[in-house]
Amino acid sequence: MGPTQNSKKAKTNSMLNAKSSASTNALSAAKKPGKAVLKVNCAPQPLSKTGVKKMTKVIVKFNCGFPNNLFIRGEDMPGLNWERGVVMKNVKADEWVWESDKPFAKGKFKVMLNDRVYETGDNHPIEYGKSATIIPKF
Repeated sequence: MGPTQNSKKAKTNSMLNAKSSASTNALSAAKKPGKAVLKVNCAPQPLSKTGVKKMTKVIVKFNCGFPNNLFIRGEDMPGLNWERGVVMKNVKADEWVWESDKPFAKGKFKVMLNDRVYETGDNHPIEYGKSATIIPKF
């Protein structure tokens, strides 16, 4: 190994030691009293008995044809209201899905074609963590 390679290796080792030392100093500074420490406080999501997050799922069986979309509106459900619909996810030619893992007590929903035409009939009730499959009529 020549003198140039030795100096490069020494410089690299010096840089690594400096970074390591800076990280150690930052960690020890955070542990000292009077230093600000960032804490993230996330509210835990309710889990089912199997330890998996509960999901509320609305499945709509309806082929609305391309380029149409199905929307969902509702109340007392996360992200839903009666003023503006949320587009549902098209998973098959005749299957649309809306799902949420956010908790709520009981809600009501209705499906719309292109967020303009309501399905006929009453609102559909649903509870958190449950699944509902409907076949709407427009």
